[in-house]
Amino acid sequence: MSPTPSTIVEKLVAGLALAFAFVVMASIFTPAPSVADGNGHGQGAAHGSTNPHEGLAMLGSLEGGRYIIRIYGTDVGPRYSVYDAPTGEELSVLITAERIAEWYPEINLPAIQFDSAGHIMLADPEPEILNR
Repeated sequence: MSPTPSTIVEKLVAGLALAFAFVVMASIFTPAPSVADGNGHGQGAAHGSTNPHEGLAMLGSLEGGRYIIRIYGTDVGPRYSVYDAPTGEELSVLITAERIAEWYPEINLPAIQFDSAGHIMLADPEPEILNR
């Protein structure tokens, strides 16, 4: 038994309706972009890791007699981890500059002069920068 012309038209209309619905749904629902590392995990701490700094770029470190402040780059801007200088105990993890001012009023990040004569941070230069 061969299909009738009305059956073919009905199937064609149903197929076009499904294709149109797919296009509409695909334009409405889009997945959030994410950065994957080589292991299939997103940016940030590695799967199963308890270290909140793992996967983040350390931008620098400020060391004083009382505190050590490590600066990390995150997707939402710089974050600061504060350590007790004499003991190395972690006091705060990945907090904002506003929290530093609130929780540690003796640390005045905006007043730190990065153009001082002393060394603020020592870093090894990257070889590709030197070979230009």
